[in-house]
Amino acid sequence: MKNVAVTIPNLIQGVSQQPDAQRDPSQGEIQVNAVSSIAEGLRKRDSTRTLAKVSASPFGDAFFHTILRDQQEEYIAVITNSVIKVFDLDGNELTVTADSGAYNYLSTVTNATQQIRAVTIADFTFITNTLKATGMDPSLAPKTPRPKPHECLIWIKQAVYGNEYKVNINGTEATVQTPVAAVVTSGSTVTENRISSEEIAQNLITGLAGASGVNLTQSGSVIWAQSDNPITVSATDAKANATITAILSEVQAFVELPTIAPVGYQVEITGDPGTNFDNYYVEFEPRSGTFGEGAWAETVSPGVEYKPDPSTWPHVLIRKTDGNFWFGAVNGQTVPNIPNDVPSWGERVAGDYDTAPDPSFIGYPINDIFIYKNRLGFLADENVVLSRVREFFEFFPETVTTVLDTDPIDVIASNNRVSVLRYAVPYQDELILFSSQIQFRFNASETVLSPATAQITVLTQFDVDVNVRPQQAGGGIFFMQSNGQWSQMREFAVRGAGPAVTADPADLTRYVSSYIPDACYNTT
Repeated sequence: MKNVAVTIPNLIQGVSQQPDAQRDPSQGEIQVNAVSSIAEGLRKRDSTRTLAKVSASPFGDAFFHTILRDQQEEYIAVITNSVIKVFDLDGNELTVTADSGAYNYLSTVTNATQQIRAVTIADFTFITNTLKATGMDPSLAPKTPRPKPHECLIWIKQAVYGNEYKVNINGTEATVQTPVAAVVTSGSTVTENRISSEEIAQNLITGLAGASGVNLTQSGSVIWAQSDNPITVSATDAKANATITAILSEVQAFVELPTIAPVGYQVEITGDPGTNFDNYYVEFEPRSGTFGEGAWAETVSPGVEYKPDPSTWPHVLIRKTDGNFWFGAVNGQTVPNIPNDVPSWGERVAGDYDTAPDPSFIGYPINDIFIYKNRLGFLADENVVLSRVREFFEFFPETVTTVLDTDPIDVIASNNRVSVLRYAVPYQDELILFSSQIQFRFNASETVLSPATAQITVLTQFDVDVNVRPQQAGGGIFFMQSNGQWSQMREFAVRGAGPAVTADPADLTRYVSSYIPDACYNTT
């Protein structure tokens, strides 16, 4: 073969595995420790610089997380299934104090790079074990047990002349008859009659003194009956029961409740009898004492689980004011040098299993943890769950009587194929969700992200190597694919807005499809 002279203007086109006849002259077959630059041509790759040596021996199976608190404070957290170590950039190891039993949360981890996720917000680093299913504490509402297991209220709503008030408790009946008028004239005799709802209540208690095993207490126009045994009660009047009512555990409308009741007394507001989704529960809070005037406040239904089980939810690594760290469950305990104590996961404060259901991640491991639109977010199975706005520990609504824009968001990525969500990457003004085969777009159908406007739509359907976390860089998101022998890289870019949005996962390795070995586990 005779020699052929070819002019190669530069070597800035990188590497290609195409046949020689198709390869551009400025491309090479292999490139080691070199960088192609349009401005500088082919130059030596920038070297790395050792900042400090933090250990004389390998860490073993560990997940590495960078904590960028601010420009002055940066740390490297080394997380294993039995210990967490934190180093500053000078190589100094900081003290990590672990709460009792805290490492039990990570004990099931066998592959830290794949089974641990972390995200940092200021002094808090949230750490989740993707093998640990979240759960609720088995404790049932109410928090404070009632003084007696059976109780009811009898409310004299109005004192009316010419009326008959009748109350029957467990077969013992009392009747109060009011005068026919305020002033009664009989011949030359004029009688003035004054009545009050408080006096009627007192007379009824006197008549019910024979009710066995029932304690009767009065405050104003309300009688509070308590017993260790079930109570059978009826309250009637001669005005179609418009002036007296007995309240056990439910009423249809809020206006049917008195402004006097015992502390902690709970009532269900049933609303429309045709649906269970407008029911809510209220609890009485007296202004003072244990039985008196006050107000009704929304509360959680008796008999439902209301507390998260913090041992199964993500744990936190907190930077303390002395510069060291603390690791443990989010359980509200007091720890020295942590201002305002360790937070606690928010409880169910209103409603029941229908009106304020458990977050959909309950019962599932959390696959990823992220921050989006000032909310803390979890991915679990096919669900995306975000906390209340600016309240990262609250995953239950404040009220069930209305839906607030600040309430938690809980949506599912619906598709005709099972799409277990693995990663969430904030991108521009949206959130890109990755499953093993499908990429979703999570955003708001309107300007403000709220439970009413949150939506998930399918963008593209490409296989994803779920062992490698997608990374945002520049104007795109880079993710890996694997064919079992070699790895490929794609750059995911979203263009347009609203219904006109398009996504283009460009194949960056189409010319070098057999260049990157399989078994990648991280991109930086």
